[in-house]
Amino acid sequence: MGQTPKPAYLPPPPPVVKVNPPKPAYLPPPPPVVKVNPPKPAYLPPPPPVVKVNPPKPAYVPPPPPVVKVNPPKPAYLPPAPVVEQPRYVAPAVVPTFKIPIPSYAAPLEEPVNTYLPPQEIVESHDDGYHYDPPAQPFLF
Repeated sequence: MGQTPKPAYLPPPPPVVKVNPPKPAYLPPPPPVVKVNPPKPAYLPPPPPVVKVNPPKPAYVPPPPPVVKVNPPKPAYLPPAPVVEQPRYVAPAVVPTFKIPIPSYAAPLEEPVNTYLPPQEIVESHDDGYHYDPPAQPFLF
């Protein structure tokens, strides 16, 4: 949308009239401040008594369970433990210079039985997208 053109002549703005209200010549005196002290009561009821609740003690307390001390029997019938002597000479560890092949345990160890297949005919494939094998015996209706 296009803007409207401003008029060539604008009237002068209206004059601002400042009005000061007249101050009153007489102000009434402020109301007197009255301090009110409430009367103290002549009688205060006594505070409620504090009731201490003690749970009743049972008339019969069973004796504590006896502490049973178990001493394991000393085995007098066992022979004395053998004394293991430390060897005086320990041979140094031998580092092998060759690697021993370790077979994979996931692979079968030997050929499974009945895996023999007779020799097959070698079929030469013609990769032209068409495949047809004629039947070995003619099919008669």
